[in-house]
Amino acid sequence: MNAATTTPDGELDRVERSTAIDASAEEVWELVCRPGWWINDGDIDPDSLPAATSGVQVVDHPQQGRFEVHTLRADRPRYLSYRWIGGRSSADTLVEFFLEERVGGVTLRVVESGFEALAMSLEAKNRLVEEHRFGWELELLAVRKFVVAT
Repeated sequence: MNAATTTPDGELDRVERSTAIDASAEEVWELVCRPGWWINDGDIDPDSLPAATSGVQVVDHPQQGRFEVHTLRADRPRYLSYRWIGGRSSADTLVEFFLEERVGGVTLRVVESGFEALAMSLEAKNRLVEEHRFGWELELLAVRKFVVAT
């Protein structure tokens, strides 16, 4: 996997990761446009995901719990943004996906921001940012594996 941090270590407000996927932007978009595809245990189950739509979607995962995800903006097949809504420690962060064409496929980049504004201690924010840095690496591996297998 070609995942790399492109923000300085220790930055609290933003997590950024990317991966190269040997597939078309449309193929990757078909998964990325489904709210909450990243809520899983390393394997993506498309049958458990809501259909692509605008507005607020509820995603129920048997182990991870219930999440509300608001689709903010979609520019098929290049850009998509979501916002977590209430109830979780990651609530109210902005999650953006960028698909950029490259020779042989696309680069999928995710940027999650807004951690500094969360109502929690600095220690809790640091822990959450580290969890999300690791988590996005796993999720990008999962999306790459899923898209290439389908």
